[in-house]
Amino acid sequence: MRRPVVLITGSSGGLGRALCTAFSRRGWTVVGHARTLAAVPSGLPAIAADLRHPEAAAEIVTQLQGLGLTPDVLVCNAGLGHYGPPAGLTPDIVDELLEVNVWSAIALTHALLPMLRQRHGAVAFISSVAATVPAPDYALYAATKAGLDGFARNLRIELAGQVDVLSLWPGGVRTPMHARSGVPAERSDGWRLAEAASVANAMTDRISARRSSALGIGPTLTRWAGRHLEGLIDLALTRQIADVPDAGPEPRCVLVTGAADGIGLALARAYVATGASVVGVDVDAQRAAAAEAALGPGLRILAADLSERAALTQVSAALLDAGPYDIVIQNAGISAVGAFAESDLAAQRRVFDVNLRAPLQLSVALLAGRGLRPGARLGFLSSLSRYVGYPGAAVYAATKDGLAHFARSLDAALRPTGTTALRIHPGPTRTAHAARYSPDNRREARRMAPDTLAAHIVRALERRERVLIPGLANRAFAELGRWAPGLTERLLKRSLLDKMSGS
Repeated sequence: MRRPVVLITGSSGGLGRALCTAFSRRGWTVVGHARTLAAVPSGLPAIAADLRHPEAAAEIVTQLQGLGLTPDVLVCNAGLGHYGPPAGLTPDIVDELLEVNVWSAIALTHALLPMLRQRHGAVAFISSVAATVPAPDYALYAATKAGLDGFARNLRIELAGQVDVLSLWPGGVRTPMHARSGVPAERSDGWRLAEAASVANAMTDRISARRSSALGIGPTLTRWAGRHLEGLIDLALTRQIADVPDAGPEPRCVLVTGAADGIGLALARAYVATGASVVGVDVDAQRAAAAEAALGPGLRILAADLSERAALTQVSAALLDAGPYDIVIQNAGISAVGAFAESDLAAQRRVFDVNLRAPLQLSVALLAGRGLRPGARLGFLSSLSRYVGYPGAAVYAATKDGLAHFARSLDAALRPTGTTALRIHPGPTRTAHAARYSPDNRREARRMAPDTLAAHIVRALERRERVLIPGLANRAFAELGRWAPGLTERLLKRSLLDKMSGS
């Protein structure tokens, strides 16, 4: 009888090494992955690849073929952490955590799906309960895990009956990761941490049974509360906002990304009308020129492709020169829809970079470069998909979930200083972007107008709200997704994914 094969990323130590032991004891053939072959536990077939590099997924496939092994299960366990205030993040830390924790899992899943389909296999993503509650000291790490959850949730719908997609949510585990993340010993000494071996055994049981699960009573309750009691959890984990001196009579300075069209243009128009000076960023130079001509000297748009690293570095410096800002709205976003397995990974990478990497990097640059005025208000355009899913756009959903959770943790970290972060979850909006990616535009007239959405956002920022789901119907659908996720997933599969695939 053939022994099942499992590939475990990040097997050099901690939870990954414990997973190798747990699967081996159950009679599985375990393929260990690490940055170097020497770091893989001895006695196992070994694969070496640096997940920070874009070619890592292809290298892993080539090495699997060289070993003559086809995995039944992929366990995406590799991960990095970072502990400390968001203002201490650097561009290199952001890139490293995004690559290892999220993108490598997306790319490796894409590369291995043909093999996993052959076996009617499974892919298991090791997440964290930090993805479900505000994590002010782990804002970036928690955002990456929330992004991974969004990807898994929507891919699970798409691959139903072909490949099982699992998510596992442990709480704190006793591994060297905390020290490597920068947690002071005096802080972690008081934590109640589970032993890696016991967590790995529980994970192995869940993966063998093809079942997503939180690990333990504490993580289960934490995850439930973070999702279903969102407002109460935010209040409980955030101190009262500080008193901030008035910024003065001069016009406010506002930054809006994606400002040349759609929601971004509507936001620019709303703020210019109040006398604010608006700095925008947009990839479309022609539309940017038209917007500047229409709104006059109150709007200046920098032309930049936020998916390009060099351009992002340059625009970050230019934005700091044009600041500081009273209001920053991270609005720029694109999508790529259709079956993930057949999708162009380069197009999905562009979605990842524009929707998640760019706003995180710009936020880090503004925080580190003192590009925010005291009491600044930050807005992050997520999506209603955070609550209801978006089957057929798993990478897009990952970016919007990750961005929303970064905003949630950022608000918890900064609110005591007077700066607040609003996470915005618009539903269908009457824009060219929505029309381009919708499988059915017959109900376009029912979508919210960009100017109406912009008015909601401006008001919510002025009130320093934490969450905005504009529109009664959108709020009702979000609540349905919160309490009956299976129902909303079936509805969206029928209305989105099935129409995309023509079934």
